[in-house]
Amino acid sequence: MGHDILSLAVFGNDIFAGSSLFSASSGAFHSTNGGTNWTYSGLSGQSVYCFAKLNNNLFTCRSSDGVYLSTDNGSTWSHTSLNNRTVHSLAIMGTSIFAGSDTGVYVSTNNGVSWNPTSLNTSYIYSLTISGSNLIAGATTGGLYVSTNSGVTWFQKNEGFSSPSAFPVSITANYIFVGTYLQSVWRRNGSEVIGIKQISQIVPESYSLEQNYPNPFNPATKIKFNIPRTSFVKITVFDITGREVSTLVNEQLMPGTYETDWNASNYSSGVYFYRLQTENYTETKKMLLIK
Repeated sequence: MGHDILSLAVFGNDIFAGSSLFSASSGAFHSTNGGTNWTYSGLSGQSVYCFAKLNNNLFTCRSSDGVYLSTDNGSTWSHTSLNNRTVHSLAIMGTSIFAGSDTGVYVSTNNGVSWNPTSLNTSYIYSLTISGSNLIAGATTGGLYVSTNSGVTWFQKNEGFSSPSAFPVSITANYIFVGTYLQSVWRRNGSEVIGIKQISQIVPESYSLEQNYPNPFNPATKIKFNIPRTSFVKITVFDITGREVSTLVNEQLMPGTYETDWNASNYSSGVYFYRLQTENYTETKKMLLIK
């Protein structure tokens, strides 16, 4: 009793809980029997916000002094080199560890021995979530950010978002849910948020929209396009009558080659058109959905 629990994590039969600085005992706690009994796991003096595990390495993050590592399942802890930041979230992708801090997202590829800032380095990151090869960050002052290339570049995904503050972020099969400050919970179709990826950073010579593939398709197809300079890009899908049925891209993009998906599971067979539109370029192509 008397503990303000800020984080919970389950790894096999191990449950870890992080308590607040203002609790009866701040730090980390460990249970091996489904929460019936708990043992103190150290890290007193600060709030413990998160846990993550990579092979036999257990990581936790604390307010004010960053990320800690345990190689003995929480019995002892050592400070990593990310030791002067408030870190609210951790995420594992492959062999990389990402940390969401008060000064952006950091990444370590050597079990926390060294950390490097990603290009998202000006926002207070409250949450990090992995969906396939996509890294999603919830920022308290910038809303939702998505990276499709391990944090090298990021896109903001705040269209239709009345308050660009993202705290907890959760993903289901079809939706991304975002908890906000004073604006309750918002959701958006997951394919609209993580359906675009940058497949090359080589700067193209000109704008272009390629033919979708496969074509004909059922029910999903891919659309590749080239952006030679930083531009606000919109890609929309229209039916045979000219009615807009879906927006695939609606954001500012850096130069490069991109790919986005359109899942037409909810649409009937027929001819559709997709249009690439920027400030000074427009191109439209036809595609065929056959069910």
